[in-house]
Amino acid sequence: MILSLSTATHLYWLGRYMVRVEGICQLAPFQNDQAAVRFAHAFCLPAWNVASLERLLHDPAQPSSLPSHLAVIQENAQSVRGVISQATFEALHTLWRMRDDPLVSTCQLLAEAKAAFAQEQGLVQTFWSLGQAIEAVDMSLRLEDSPQPALAILKTVQPCLPETWQRPKRLIDSVLSYPSATSFYSLTDGLSEMFAEGP
Repeated sequence: MILSLSTATHLYWLGRYMVRVEGICQLAPFQNDQAAVRFAHAFCLPAWNVASLERLLHDPAQPSSLPSHLAVIQENAQSVRGVISQATFEALHTLWRMRDDPLVSTCQLLAEAKAAFAQEQGLVQTFWSLGQAIEAVDMSLRLEDSPQPALAILKTVQPCLPETWQRPKRLIDSVLSYPSATSFYSLTDGLSEMFAEGP
């Protein structure tokens, strides 16, 4: 399957935002102010305790909130509907449709959508997985956790990128060899250029 650059871009951001929601699912609800402030500082959020962070994370007007992240997932899902399976699209659509139901777990629906996406093949899987790996590395660096699990995913994705994506492949090599904020943000800048301008 040949993907257009715009479709690859949507898959990449779909992967990234699914990891962002997953990160909130894993950490929330926050148990103490110290953990809440650590998370807020890591992502430059205007929160200073558990209550203020929880309000921000559930406020649809805030771009860093769970509702905003789910809206981006839905937009990207619509954009890639033609290249993903019906089962994957339905799982993503259910995640969006049931987002406000207090009896339904957003985290569980996200896990089901990820499981469906894991069955995708070829470049669809490659660019979605690239977004997942990039966001996971970003979160680990921000939260000062070990990036090694995310780097392992990035290492498996790199050889699957198209041959024309040589510069990102070299930048991924740099991150794998010397994982740091500097090498990582050089990679994300390079990817942004590739998605904007093409190989």
